[in-house]
Amino acid sequence: MIYALAALIESRGFIVNVSSKVAVTGQGGTSGYAASKGAMNALTRAWALDLAKHGIRVNAVVPAEVYTPMYESLAAATDDPEKFLDEMSSQIPLGRRMTTAEEIANAVVFLASDRSAHTTGQIIYPWTLVRRKSLPWKRQILGSNPSVGARRKPRS
Repeated sequence: MIYALAALIESRGFIVNVSSKVAVTGQGGTSGYAASKGAMNALTRAWALDLAKHGIRVNAVVPAEVYTPMYESLAAATDDPEKFLDEMSSQIPLGRRMTTAEEIANAVVFLASDRSAHTTGQIIYPWTLVRRKSLPWKRQILGSNPSVGARRKPRS
């Protein structure tokens, strides 16, 4: 960033980092990736504070289950690719579908546009929460605490 700073200051530019929901939810077997994306979110906020005096906006977009060739490859590696994608989609409450790459791009374009001229230090989540059954390759979105998200008993 040091080499780009002068040009960013001169143009009153912006930075849009692309993080991952794994930074927030975790996912087994990806500790290095999760840590790097968590660091990116922290860096987004730190840079937003440091660069605001220069008029530079810094934000992040956090994709989750985005329908991409990577998901097609994951599905293709299973015994029943269609079932795999249907099961994944069935756990997404809003529309029962994965986020599209275009929807992620739209979030980036918004943060790059003048419509977000007073937005900095924000971490944008252009996806819906996922209700997880037991998927062996993903960590539950609410973590391992059984009381999180549990219904409360009515007060008597």
